[in-house]
Amino acid sequence: MYDVVREDGTVARQVADLALRYFGRFELELLLERAGFGVEALYGSYDLAPYTADSERLIVVAHKRDG
Repeated sequence: MYDVVREDGTVARQVADLALRYFGRFELELLLERAGFGVEALYGSYDLAPYTADSERLIVVAHKRDG
């Protein structure tokens, strides 16, 4: 839910569905490649620890390739 403040100052509550999906490493790498991105780095934590199969997180640094 989120609130929208109208020009007259009244507040309207909005409800929005949000579908989430988890990606595995290789699926995410493939999707990024197909979208024109190159993967620069994979991390397994916000401290930039190396990604391993046991990591709780998958953090990807990617860049848009030219052309």
